[in-house]
Amino acid sequence: IGDSLVESQIMDLTIQFAPYDVKIEPSTETLELNERDELTNRVCSAQCEPACSYAWYFNSIEGEPLERSDTLSMESVTRDAHGSYHCQATNTIHPPEEIQFNLVVNYGPEIETFESSPSEGNIIESNRTTFTCSVDTRPGASIYLTGPEGLSQTVDDGTELVHSINDVGCIHSGKYTCRSRNPKTEKEVTKDYDIKVKCSPSVLRSDPDDQIRGVTEGSDTFLFVESLSYPPPSFQWKRVFENGTSINMTSDNETPNQSNLAFNNVQIPDFGFYHVSAQNEIGRWQDVQ
Repeated sequence: IGDSLVESQIMDLTIQFAPYDVKIEPSTETLELNERDELTNRVCSAQCEPACSYAWYFNSIEGEPLERSDTLSMESVTRDAHGSYHCQATNTIHPPEEIQFNLVVNYGPEIETFESSPSEGNIIESNRTTFTCSVDTRPGASIYLTGPEGLSQTVDDGTELVHSINDVGCIHSGKYTCRSRNPKTEKEVTKDYDIKVKCSPSVLRSDPDDQIRGVTEGSDTFLFVESLSYPPPSFQWKRVFENGTSINMTSDNETPNQSNLAFNNVQIPDFGFYHVSAQNEIGRWQDVQ
């Protein structure tokens, strides 16, 4: 048998396939950042032949992509960046494949409203007044309300604090403070709100406080009264005689909510009973001796 010539040929076989085993590195299902933090590179990869192209989408695989690249990054995230990020790997073999991660962006708190109902200027004694402090924040923040008469109310994890005073009075006039703190961002904000309750006059302080002034003939003295009132009242002093008649007296050094009745060189006829009354648009106190 004679020799025969054998020929061989090498052939390359390439198997094409759709994307699979899509990954994001660094790998995380949920990433939590504070507003203005940097989102470092998130790189998408997949097994595919021919090579894949990549695109990133926000919240859903619809519309125009955020990035036509395998890499997603943001120098300074905003609260609007909160949501899901989808990486889609595509080649000429269908179907495409995707993977996603969730980005939580914490922000705030920011005090949106701090108000009373009725509004300041319309709060009248004996009525109900409600204070509301609302904050814009993620996640929920602690909210503190402080005010006159030792008022202290707290919401530990929320966006709104509501507190009512059922029988508001003069003593509730003053500065109210809403303070809020986000434990994630460690940001704290404060806002003050000054109110004056419209209220009828009441005696806050008087001199002499026992309503008896001892004085010697020829000396100088005075009677003093201070009211708790808004708006400030008008005062009227008068001398009351034993027979029940009275005469009005003119006060000295009168300032808002305070009035003096001065006596110079006191004489025997000056001894007696003196009364003072106060009145504003809300009401009055009767004569104080």
